[in-house]
Amino acid sequence: MTTNETSTDYRDVVVTLNKTTRIINCRHDIQWIVQTLSGGRWRSSSFWRRRDALIDRLDFEASHGNTGYALTAENRKALEALPRIHRTMVDPPSEEDELEDRNWEDNQVPSPIFPLEIPRVYITTRARLKFIY
Repeated sequence: MTTNETSTDYRDVVVTLNKTTRIINCRHDIQWIVQTLSGGRWRSSSFWRRRDALIDRLDFEASHGNTGYALTAENRKALEALPRIHRTMVDPPSEEDELEDRNWEDNQVPSPIFPLEIPRVYITTRARLKFIY
């Protein structure tokens, strides 16, 4: 197993959706990454810290004809087993997050086709980390 995220034998694959799409935990343990296989290498296509936003986006893509993002029942179960928010030492949970976690089940409302809340996403480049809110 290797720590190179673009490698076929990367050590921290969360779920493989099909032959050309997988979701990994990044090597720095700060986010989940959706990757697609292209030219013999795995290439990152999106970065996620919120599990529900990740699942909603995969469902959205699949419903709009991108079959590479379709979730089987087994894949969905594996993703739903992930923590709601990817926690790290860099960004520990705030009191607001803790309260939200405790009340989450009580406060759930039916979600629209695409989530209205824009998830917090990290985009990595060679030299820096960009934060998008």
